[in-house]
Amino acid sequence: MEFCGMGKSKKEIEERSLWILRFISFGVTILICLVIFYCLKLAPLGDNSIAVLDAYYQYMDFMAFFKDVLSGKQNLSYTMAKGLGSSAIGIFSYYLSSPAELLQLFFAKDQMPLSYDISVILKLGISSLTMTWFLQERFDKKITMIPLLGLSIGYGLMNYNFYQAWNTIWLDGVYMLPLMMLGVYRVIHTGAIAMLSVSTALVILFNWYIGGINCLFSGFWFLAEESLQHFRRGRTKKEFL
Repeated sequence: MEFCGMGKSKKEIEERSLWILRFISFGVTILICLVIFYCLKLAPLGDNSIAVLDAYYQYMDFMAFFKDVLSGKQNLSYTMAKGLGSSAIGIFSYYLSSPAELLQLFFAKDQMPLSYDISVILKLGISSLTMTWFLQERFDKKITMIPLLGLSIGYGLMNYNFYQAWNTIWLDGVYMLPLMMLGVYRVIHTGAIAMLSVSTALVILFNWYIGGINCLFSGFWFLAEESLQHFRRGRTKKEFL
């Protein structure tokens, strides 16, 4: 019994250390973003905003509308804010179903650009966290801490993410993709389906369009993982096909 308790304690310590590393990658990514935003005078550390192009001409109005929905002043099922009056479910499912939109609860309508910038920073930080999680489990201690953090933070701060910062709905797919890849890995190696099922359901709920793209990528990722697993078992190409 004593040895079992010691084993459990060691396992808990290892799991805690894994989560600490994940939050380090999250925190470092957030810090780097804040430094960049400070240098560019972007909110929350300046008077400008990253909300340009589509983010300015579309998202600000949609976010203000969703602020009214959350406040009980508007309704998604039918609103006069859209044309001569119709359902806003389509707009919600495409633009506003990300959990980051709940930030509107804490900001006034004239603070929508600030809310937008904070949501972008958080999504980049979460992207680094989920990539750290994937790399830790997928490569099982084969990557040391510094390269692991470098890869994870690099994923969160890659050029695609900053380029798409004016179209923040695509960033939900970025931070969910590592969890879907991890889900594929677990299905193949352990038969556990929970991670893949939950992450796939969530990314489709967050944005059905980018969710579809992630599902397509996961299909290719499954073929790659299954190929590696197959040939490690010494099976032939013919058996694989």
